Amino acid sequence: MRRFAQKLADLLLFVVGVCGLALLVWEIGWPLSPDQNEWLVQAMRGLLAAFACCVLGQWALGPYRKQYFLKHRASLVMVLLALAALFLEPYLPGWFEEDFPPQLISRIVLVFASFSQIFILAGVLLHALPMLERRVFVRMSPGMLLIVTFLLLILVGMCLLQLPNATQPGRELSWLDALFTSTSAVCVTGLIVVDTATEFTRTGQAILLVLFQVGGLGIMTLTYFLAVLAGEGLSVRNRVQLSELMSEDRISSLGSLLGIILVTTFAVEAVGAGLLYLCWGQDSLLWFDALFHSVSAFCNAGFSTFSSNLADPLTAQSTSTHWVIIVLIIMGGLGFPVLRDLALHGGRRVLRRPRVSARGLTTHTRLVLVTTGLLLAGGSLAMYLTDQSMAGEGFWRRLDVAIFNSVTARTAGFNITDLGHLAPAAVLVMVFLMFIGGSPGGMAGGIKTTTFAVAWLNVSRLMRNRRDLEVFRRRLPQELLDHAYAALILGLFWAFIVWFLILWIEPQLDVMDTFFEVFSAFGTVGLSRGITSSLSEPSKWLIILTMFVGRIGIMTFTLAIFRSRSYTPMRLPPDRVIIG
Repeated sequence: MRRFAQKLADLLLFVVGVCGLALLVWEIGWPLSPDQNEWLVQAMRGLLAAFACCVLGQWALGPYRKQYFLKHRASLVMVLLALAALFLEPYLPGWFEEDFPPQLISRIVLVFASFSQIFILAGVLLHALPMLERRVFVRMSPGMLLIVTFLLLILVGMCLLQLPNATQPGRELSWLDALFTSTSAVCVTGLIVVDTATEFTRTGQAILLVLFQVGGLGIMTLTYFLAVLAGEGLSVRNRVQLSELMSEDRISSLGSLLGIILVTTFAVEAVGAGLLYLCWGQDSLLWFDALFHSVSAFCNAGFSTFSSNLADPLTAQSTSTHWVIIVLIIMGGLGFPVLRDLALHGGRRVLRRPRVSARGLTTHTRLVLVTTGLLLAGGSLAMYLTDQSMAGEGFWRRLDVAIFNSVTARTAGFNITDLGHLAPAAVLVMVFLMFIGGSPGGMAGGIKTTTFAVAWLNVSRLMRNRRDLEVFRRRLPQELLDHAYAALILGLFWAFIVWFLILWIEPQLDVMDTFFEVFSAFGTVGLSRGITSSLSEPSKWLIILTMFVGRIGIMTFTLAIFRSRSYTPMRLPPDRVIIG
């Protein structure tokens, strides 16, 4: 009987979560009358009470009551928050009626109720994690898990962008355009087929912000972080999956890395939003734009609430804005393992612990920093020399644009000038940078800086007739070389095939513009020379797939789809062929 009651409580908790999600979507996505607002508040109040009763019922029916809330600390917090929302919500109008108009009071009540539903959804998710771990996650490889979660997030985003409140009145977004925009946001690309500034309301822009925030962090990162908060911890399989998803070798430190990722992300984005708000004159109407661009820059998403992107008059000539965006892009593209290593190394230096700090930075961090520095410097110089559209500008203006374009080409997607005026040589420089992208474990796409560095260093090794590939007095294993060359070849093969198919479907398109568009999609950059909105439906599908593969990673995608599970220890006899 007790077991049946526990299953019934679990089922009721799931029903409460689904109803809470439905009410939250209704409140966000549709315009509501005063009567509907009142009904919505009452329904949310009932769900809060039901959620608290379900969790308390699970506690009462469980065999280990004393240990229940020790293990489910986050659930206890959610219950307390739900009860607080339940009891405080009726008093909000009385507290604020002297200072705020009735319409605003009603909105405050709805926002409060919406946050209450978020508590419910978080609580239900925390209780569902063990079941998901046993029945879903355990059956998937890390690569397939990444693919499935990104697909689900894209589909959810597509549906949310179709809500009436997401688009401006009288404007309709086709399902294909909604899918394209959702994929671009989740894959932190920034290619758009409709103008973000004029097509979407603040609600729609907020949905995009959430999509590229979650897409940049990774939904599994957030899910496992919730598991850690809930006291569930991380199993060995969780750690192996996360180590592959986050490009982290030390599985023992994954729990702390999750916390560092979330804290670093929100702290950097908050500081960036504050600096942009100051750069733009502290106009009260621009606070959302500052937050939107800060999150977009750190996530390397490239979305903007201005029709001309950062070529808008407010930002095009603002050097301070450019450098805030540049720093955010670089930090988001370095990768969290590198940021953590730099923070720990800097802390040891400050504390002056010579025995501890003698270890120094990891080989991965040093390789990422050196490669990133060389690409930034070389890319800036190349853009300065080849960008003929800036020939009439002064030295400092040309240098500012060259540095910005060099940084943003590495998967960020912002532009402060019209890229349609770039000379072919400058276009090729940007394509080269877009293809390489950022570093592993971060927000950026592309084949990654370490892949390019390892491939180039191996060429140098062959030219010097060395046996092993050595970097910073360390030898790199052969499987890294295999992975680097495979990613390089597969990435080029994919991009050129998609380029060929789009030109075959639409022969009227400019060859250079299409070349730029495809590599921008593969590198999840989002820069365009103005052809995105004019693409036909088959071409849009190809770009959607290319953005998805570029975000997942060409090697992860290929191995998850085509990797054979069979293994044989047998090795065939060697032979030789003539090379070159």
